[in-house]
Amino acid sequence: MLVLEPTGELAVPSPTGVRLLGIEAVQRPRWPALRHVFDLGEDAGLHVEVDLHGDVSAFGVGYTMAADELLTAL
Repeated sequence: MLVLEPTGELAVPSPTGVRLLGIEAVQRPRWPALRHVFDLGEDAGLHVEVDLHGDVSAFGVGYTMAADELLTAL
């Protein structure tokens, strides 16, 4: 569930077509993180997670025919 959805200029796709869909809170095994969800178009996405210590993890997102997410660590 998104806890923050962009409005105004943040909701508009960039010139390259990347669009911020929103930010959601996720619980990791040791502590919570904020996941920034981006739409890259053509059934692809990017999740960037920032934990409370400022550590950043990025995941490429693809989708199965059943619309399940397939995450690939970058």
